Amino acid sequence: MESLQKQTWMKLIHTARRQLNLDDEAYRSILQGAAGVASSKDLQTSNQFDEVMKAFKNLGFRYRQKQEVILPNRASKAQIAYIKKLWDLGSRTKTEAGLRHFLQRIAHVDHVNFLTKQQASAVILALQDVTKKAQKEEPNQDSIK
Repeated sequence: MESLQKQTWMKLIHTARRQLNLDDEAYRSILQGAAGVASSKDLQTSNQFDEVMKAFKNLGFRYRQKQEVILPNRASKAQIAYIKKLWDLGSRTKTEAGLRHFLQRIAHVDHVNFLTKQQASAVILALQDVTKKAQKEEPNQDSIK
């Protein structure tokens, strides 16, 4: 089963390949050098995808973003903003990588933009619990000092 995320990655990678007029050999050497894979289908992590896209950008690829398409059942902008705010309040790491790891564990997606409304609700509930625990721990840390 191929996820929507992986399909999106592959479309963008192949768009870059066409825009840069790369032959098969050059394209595969970029994939191998940047992500250690022979095919875009072999990409497993968002870090691998990011490295491939960096390589394409270094070669001159420019991504023109289409008008925002709101997919049905996708998390709303308000839900995404709330998730990011809760993450900043309750997490220990407060990094984008940390949030991605949390999302992978709770909702099995690599980025907040890939959440459905239902997954976003589950993530929000989990983050509310994390935030409550973090707020309870703060007074204890001050009293220890």
